[in-house]
Amino acid sequence: MRLVPSAILIFWLVAGWITLRGTRRLARLSIAPPAGVLPAVSVIVPARNEARVLPRSIVSLVGQTYPDLEIIALNDRSTDDTGAVLESLKHIHSRLTVIHLDSLPEGWVGKTHALAVGSNRARGEWLLFTDADVIFHPQCLEAAVAWAEANRVDHLVVIPRVETVGFWEKVLVSCFSLLFALTQRPWRVSDSRSRASIGIGAFNLIRRSAYEAIGTHRALANAVVDDLELGRLVKYHARRQAVVRGEDLLSVRWQVGLSGVISGLEKNAFAGVEYSLVRAVGTCLALAILGIVPFLGAALGPARGLWAAAGLAAIGIQAAHARQARLPAWPALFHPLAVAVLIYAIARSTFLTLRRGGVEWRGTSYPLATLRRRPRSSGTSP
Repeated sequence: MRLVPSAILIFWLVAGWITLRGTRRLARLSIAPPAGVLPAVSVIVPARNEARVLPRSIVSLVGQTYPDLEIIALNDRSTDDTGAVLESLKHIHSRLTVIHLDSLPEGWVGKTHALAVGSNRARGEWLLFTDADVIFHPQCLEAAVAWAEANRVDHLVVIPRVETVGFWEKVLVSCFSLLFALTQRPWRVSDSRSRASIGIGAFNLIRRSAYEAIGTHRALANAVVDDLELGRLVKYHARRQAVVRGEDLLSVRWQVGLSGVISGLEKNAFAGVEYSLVRAVGTCLALAILGIVPFLGAALGPARGLWAAAGLAAIGIQAAHARQARLPAWPALFHPLAVAVLIYAIARSTFLTLRRGGVEWRGTSYPLATLRRRPRSSGTSP
């Protein structure tokens, strides 16, 4: 009976130490003096029913100190005031171009189609794919492009600070941040010998030559988790990839409240395990064994000391990681509660996707047979 809690304790100590050590090694993006002439950058922002957040995010983009910059915002078949908001902003800010999309070609996910259309219109040597709710420090782009050029990378991911409001957002974001680091290993993506790759919807900066070499978003037409798939494709094509911490220069509110987190994971959770029921069940079991069972064992089972040590290790690792991510440490005390919610979200995503035969997201249905096709190197132009 001591073998299982001992194994879980060892996992948290070893995996936690590797994760904390690895994330500590990541460079932190900071404001630096101008680095001479910087290449043209095109920022591409897909927006579907984002009228509430666009005034703040777009203003932060057009306010960048970056000299040669264009911003292309795409109103992707919105049913709210997104189009009107973007048009009003366009008349104020000359850097902003607005494209209205009123249809979705077969075989495409709405967001990837919008990103493909935007990239086709872009003129920049660098392309930044970002989400409609991301807030940029005025010198964020200047610092990021300068870092990418100095380090000769083709794809730069900047980790944002996640804004959290209320109990549930703080508890769930803290736990999810740790699990993301454990599984994605961002400190390994720059190693060409490692299979680790990464993409974050808030900030995927890619050199145009690399973007075209990987097949552009035509290769990701059916990708629901498009940011991670972009990172995988970059790594597959042996292009240089890097990650930096950008909590001081970039921020985003991931989801709004408990229901927002669960609804947001409805689209991504089953997609994240490649629509495999076996992987979904395995993931839920692993989360339960590592994140819930130690606390149940400490309360109910034999070898309570070992179980308690395993649970405390999980809490301690999460708290330490939260401090690195500029998040509060106290939500780590609710680690088993957060894990239970995430298990529910994965199970719910799996059940709904299988029952519906696909993903329903923001008013559009995507058949599972189409989504299960792996990203390809060519496809129909948008």
